[in-house]
Amino acid sequence: MKKIIIEKIKVNVLFPANPESSVLAVAHVTLGPIKIKGFTVKQGQYLNKHGDNIWIAPPCNRARNGKFFPTIYIEDEDLWNEIENEIYEEYKRRKEKADGIPIIEESRRETDTDSKFL
Repeated sequence: MKKIIIEKIKVNVLFPANPESSVLAVAHVTLGPIKIKGFTVKQGQYLNKHGDNIWIAPPCNRARNGKFFPTIYIEDEDLWNEIENEIYEEYKRRKEKADGIPIIEESRRETDTDSKFL
């Protein structure tokens, strides 16, 4: 089996135009030749390993029964932790840079799922 060598994880964080949205941000992650869109940054009830209540979820779809299920699954726990940390750090960096005012990204030929975050 051929292994993909990931030298650097690139993260692009988009903030929703609606500040009252339950989604704090959406992140797109590039792992070498693979781009995964739709990681969500949400506020949860419980504290995470960083000591706040910010949680990262992989891209999901809604089933006919209304439940959500992830569209990707990362078996390598170290890789998942690295991706999660990169998204968390980029989210915090962008949030602090804006002094609490959400940054709204412009769409650059993105998919329909991104249009709700403009």
